[in-house]
Amino acid sequence: MKRYITFFILLIGFSVNLPAQSPEDSRLVQLRSKLQRLSYADSRYAEKVDVSVTNFPVSELIRSLAKAQNLNINVAFGPDKLINCNLQQVPVTDILFFICKEKSLDIEVMDNILSVIPYNEPEIDPPVHLAYDPLREQATFDFSDSKLEQVTKKFMEATGSNIIIPQSLYGQRVSAYGMNMGMDEAVRTIAAVNGLQYARQSDRSWSVYKIEGGKGGQSRPVISSVLMKLW
Repeated sequence: MKRYITFFILLIGFSVNLPAQSPEDSRLVQLRSKLQRLSYADSRYAEKVDVSVTNFPVSELIRSLAKAQNLNINVAFGPDKLINCNLQQVPVTDILFFICKEKSLDIEVMDNILSVIPYNEPEIDPPVHLAYDPLREQATFDFSDSKLEQVTKKFMEATGSNIIIPQSLYGQRVSAYGMNMGMDEAVRTIAAVNGLQYARQSDRSWSVYKIEGGKGGQSRPVISSVLMKLW
């Protein structure tokens, strides 16, 4: 019985310490999976071919491969990408995987049509650094070019306060830095340095908005739409 317990504990420790996959590794795993499913659905993608080119446009290589194998492949990028390769008796799926990996391409499958498209890296939001002292009710924060929605959520989760922003400002990029500030001062600072306005709604609630010009040269605050609130 002791052997089983020891083995179980060691297994848990080993699993916890496994390194996380990088975004590129995850992309390649998904790419490989899509190509494998494609070869199961259409055996022509599993056929082995020879490819030998030097400084050859990738788009033309894929078109030639599709024509030779009688495959429905749509090339959705320009002729600027060039490739060198000498591959002998390699499955079509492996060639496509190699091309996509080396040239930052991806695939989309719709019915029996394969589209090879440019790969767009997912947008990674900059981190919002926030430390909150609940006894002193003070916040220290530092962020740059972060989405206002992300910043307000971080503050609400850490402080238990409510911050109202209009939906039109969710994606606005903001930057700010502050040390040992109360919530009112912190919200006022973030708004001021990013060209925004703020108003205190209650003891634990604020609104952040942007002034827009109205009729007759009058300005009006835009605070409509959605209340971002942590229940």
